[in-house]
Amino acid sequence: MAKQTLSKPLINPTRFLDDIEEFVANSGHAPASTALRTELLTHFKAVYREARNKAEALLLDDGDGTLCAKRLSHLQDTLIETIYRFAAQHIYHNDNPSSGERLTIAAVGGYGRGTLAPGSDIDLLFILPFKQTPWCEQIVEYVLYFLWDMGYKVGHATRNIDECIRQAKADMTIRTSILEARYISGDVELSS
Repeated sequence: MAKQTLSKPLINPTRFLDDIEEFVANSGHAPASTALRTELLTHFKAVYREARNKAEALLLDDGDGTLCAKRLSHLQDTLIETIYRFAAQHIYHNDNPSSGERLTIAAVGGYGRGTLAPGSDIDLLFILPFKQTPWCEQIVEYVLYFLWDMGYKVGHATRNIDECIRQAKADMTIRTSILEARYISGDVELSS
């Protein structure tokens, strides 16, 4: 699974991650506080609205619908990766993870192809190495609730590698979805 890149993204992923770190440091709130989560949610929504407006302006300028869908997909990747990193580094930080406390977030379905139409569902696969651990469950829930609170429709599954293989063999829809899986964030080795 390769990570998607775009020569002219709607927001710079590295700068956005740095901005969120600065936002958290200057907020005056504890990372796990409801107040900080509310402020972050407001900030993410504003960044998303601004980026969507930029995408619309670029679409009107260049007329390239496929490129617009790629830009929106890349934007969504950046937001999801940032939410995941915030949760893993600030909310459920784990200094000494076990081999089972690893997680990969992958885009699947149409979103896995690297294109996302405005208003489309975001289909995610959370990949685990073994059975689900409490740490993984907390991270998955944090990411999903944050996305839902932003107003997204999210299709999702949480599976270990063996479950992915077994279910793909039994169900053509799952098999097709997994074939189009694309790494977003988390443990790179699990996405290989």
